[in-house]
Amino acid sequence: MTIQTLIRNKCANYFPDSGGKGKIKNYCCLLDKSCTFFLDEKLSQCKYFEKGVLPLEPDLEFKYKKERKLSTLELIRTCKRCLQPFAGSKKEKYCRDCKNIRNKETAKLRMQKMRKVI
Repeated sequence: MTIQTLIRNKCANYFPDSGGKGKIKNYCCLLDKSCTFFLDEKLSQCKYFEKGVLPLEPDLEFKYKKERKLSTLELIRTCKRCLQPFAGSKKEKYCRDCKNIRNKETAKLRMQKMRKVI
């Protein structure tokens, strides 16, 4: 997923066009002009996007902060299961692979417990 795709799908301030007479494409109601990420500016930044939208995709957030030379230390987590580093939020304890395995294990235990009760 790219930054522009994430903005189109998840950003509350983004509209494909302003709808007015001037019709601004890729309109940002926070800035009242075109979204900075759709202009040709390299390394543009938006505080709302960085704090509200970007954390939804930890891998993209890591790449974004790395190319802009922002602090990425808090984004590098260590998986509790396999002990491998991965890009994730503060709440994540497992990498994607281990998270899927963990979900299957907990579902299995939950079903076993439910079957014993019945």
